[in-house]
Amino acid sequence: MSNSPTVATLSQEYFDPNIPQILPHEKMYKIQVGKSLFKISGASLSSDGPSFFTEYFSKKRSPSNNDDSNNDSMESNKNEVLFIDRSAEVFEWIYQHLQGYIIEIKDEVQYTMLFADAMYYNLPRLRSLLKETDYYFTNIGGQSFKIAKNLFRREGDSPNYFEIYAATVYIDVEELIISKKLLRPPPHSAPYIPRSSEYFKDLLTLLGGASIDLDDNKRNALIKECRYYRLLNLEQRLIKSHISYNPITRKKRFASY
Repeated sequence: MSNSPTVATLSQEYFDPNIPQILPHEKMYKIQVGKSLFKISGASLSSDGPSFFTEYFSKKRSPSNNDDSNNDSMESNKNEVLFIDRSAEVFEWIYQHLQGYIIEIKDEVQYTMLFADAMYYNLPRLRSLLKETDYYFTNIGGQSFKIAKNLFRREGDSPNYFEIYAATVYIDVEELIISKKLLRPPPHSAPYIPRSSEYFKDLLTLLGGASIDLDDNKRNALIKECRYYRLLNLEQRLIKSHISYNPITRKKRFASY
């Protein structure tokens, strides 16, 4: 629920094991990202395409009319290395994704960096997996949280702060890159919320169905946190109330105190 040592994985529920024939599956390609050199097959690159990689190497496959120059071109392509000025650490995660492994996301920083480079390399399947992941990743009061989306399944707890943030900020970045045809994603910091991490842990405990001992001061503090995160159902559950019956109107009356 919170900053546990477990990690979130991107769902493969709708994964199609069939790899399109965009690049020759058996051919190996060399990509240097930062200071690290990666050797990756055409099958792996084709597994998430069309992308920056498949378009680049497809253009290099264009045949020449001259046989001699074509042979020279083939030899040149065999030794060619694509240089990219991006983070090798982030590409290591993408490399695993292209090889068919599930990416394990630890925190909001990794998620944000992955999202940016999934956009940069134009990887449609990875972008979809990141947007449809079962977790929200954020930092609250200096502490990282991965929050299961199904905690907000009760009516009134959605749409909430996290859902609105994910639906606007990351999508806005995606639309900006596409509309402006930017060469690289604009700098984008990982989400940070200047609220109490301890209070948020209590909210997660309550959302998960457990109970905690509350005095009036803490109850009121958690109600304020619910309002901040737009957890309307949980807010109502925290508000003290009693039900009275009016014999004249024959109606129940709910009162908070």
